[in-house]
Amino acid sequence: MMNELSPDDQRPLDRRLMPATATPRSCPRCTTEMKAVSIYGVTLDHCGEHGIWFDGEELAKVLHLNGHLYAERQFSDRAQSNSLGGILGSAIRGLFKSGVEKRRLEKHIEATSPKKTD
Repeated sequence: MMNELSPDDQRPLDRRLMPATATPRSCPRCTTEMKAVSIYGVTLDHCGEHGIWFDGEELAKVLHLNGHLYAERQFSDRAQSNSLGGILGSAIRGLFKSGVEKRRLEKHIEATSPKKTD
């Protein structure tokens, strides 16, 4: 679902999860202690055997934020007016669009990927 809502970011879910702090909970299936993880600021529970567990509205929040961030990356450079400056700016942005989109995606991936520890 994540990749469907943001086709420019095809990372698997496990590459988007950040460490989080929360009271450990037991997996509903195997009762082992789960690890707290976060995506887009939403804290989730991760069982190594049974995957990610979403409570209540968490899945809807994550999908909404994912889609919202994709829309921001795609449409934030649209001209706000039909003035000559807006039209010229739009034409110039069109020339550099692929580079701008690539850089936006790189920034998004950097911000939403776990940091490497040495």
